[in-house]
Amino acid sequence: MSSEPGAVADRPRLVDAAFGLVVTAGVCVLAFAVLILFQVNPTVDREQQAAAARRVSAASLEQTLLVVALVALAIAVVYVALLVWTGLRLRAGHRRARVWLLLLTVLAVVPLNLQGLLVAVVLAVADVLAFRRPVTEWLQRVERERAPR
Repeated sequence: MSSEPGAVADRPRLVDAAFGLVVTAGVCVLAFAVLILFQVNPTVDREQQAAAARRVSAASLEQTLLVVALVALAIAVVYVALLVWTGLRLRAGHRRARVWLLLLTVLAVVPLNLQGLLVAVVLAVADVLAFRRPVTEWLQRVERERAPR
């Protein structure tokens, strides 16, 4: 506790900044969790689930979702760590911490897009790996059928 007059005047701003940090971090983590949950879509009908199960083994799907979840968790942890670091710097009175706070607040939306992109890329790679052999076999069969005898 400081007896300086500015310390009392800055306290509401620090409380607002801390509240903003907590809310932003919470929204970010919640958004990551929602994105991961929506990757496993329970509304897909049984025939589509059965067809997907034939194409991709359950183990590879679980591994893919685990990798996506771990990457999302890592992104969330780094983001929250940056928020805590910025809050501590703000509390210490660093002026550049305000710029960091603004930047991290703006980036609260960007990781959602990056997370969606990352999930799409990982799932696309998993699909390509799962379908590579059947597609190759199908193309070879088509070429054999079209080949003149």
